[in-house]
Amino acid sequence: MLKKKVALSKELHQNLRLIFFSFLLSIIVFLTTVNIIRFTQKPQLSIIDPQPNVLSYTLDSDLLSKIKFWKNFLGKNPNYYQGWLELSKIQKGLGDIPASEEALKKAYSIDPNLEAQ
Repeated sequence: MLKKKVALSKELHQNLRLIFFSFLLSIIVFLTTVNIIRFTQKPQLSIIDPQPNVLSYTLDSDLLSKIKFWKNFLGKNPNYYQGWLELSKIQKGLGDIPASEEALKKAYSIDPNLEAQ
């Protein structure tokens, strides 16, 4: 009888160990899958400027107010090429590529050496 209890106890211990390691393995597989999914998805950012050291604008209302500011400023200071560059970046951020190209052309017409910078 005692041998049966010892054998049963060993068998129970082995089964519990197997269940524990199965559970642990399933948690590891789950967490690994979640991390793989997380790192393979593209980030959901609204507007990204690919240039480093350039402020990325995220709100359309912010972009629109900045466009209004730069158009007003450049109306008074049309030879300020940095303003035309900034206006071009903002318009590109909104997806207005033709307007962005026009502002960029204006900046290059003011300072043709911009390509060297």
